[in-house]
Amino acid sequence: YAEAESPKRKRSKRIEAKERARQQKLIERFNDDRKLCDETRSKWLEEGREAERFYDGHQYDEAARAAVERGGPVSVGPVEFSMRYGNLIVTLPSGRELCYRSARIETRDFFGRPVPAVHYRSPRWKGLTAMYPGKWAENIVQATSRDVQAHGMVRVEDAGMPVVMHVHDEIGACIDDSEFPDFMRCVTTRPAWLTNFPLDAEGSCAWR
Repeated sequence: YAEAESPKRKRSKRIEAKERARQQKLIERFNDDRKLCDETRSKWLEEGREAERFYDGHQYDEAARAAVERGGPVSVGPVEFSMRYGNLIVTLPSGRELCYRSARIETRDFFGRPVPAVHYRSPRWKGLTAMYPGKWAENIVQATSRDVQAHGMVRVEDAGMPVVMHVHDEIGACIDDSEFPDFMRCVTTRPAWLTNFPLDAEGSCAWR
């Protein structure tokens, strides 16, 4: 004896089967993407172990506090912390300086636990602004990335390709298709001050 399925039940089963297949595809795609990310990250770090230090905010935090307490200079890789006229100066690999005005050590609340931290007077906010490991890493990585991009823009201009725009981490130039390889070489050539650090970029040509 076999009970006949209603058209509604058959339709429901087809929808369920399609949904299971869709979810399985998403899981497989997620696993493939995660594997690719892990492989890319491992390869990137193997090519430039010095790059890994740029993301260790705890080293920057310790160096900053030491510089404020002792006057510095205190170095973490190519980054140097020192005090000048009461201001904390962070010298980037390019030689450009970040200034944290009237820097001092005060405690801040860290999930209910007081911890020592560098505080400074920001030109944007009233009162003192507290620094912490993640913020040190963000400030230094973003500032260094800006210097790398500026170096690429200068190289592009020097090569006779006028830069017409730049947005965040993108550079736009008005060039012929034949000049695109030269453009990519300009933006991926490491500055002399950026040693042991992998540098690559993606790009394409498009009509205006």
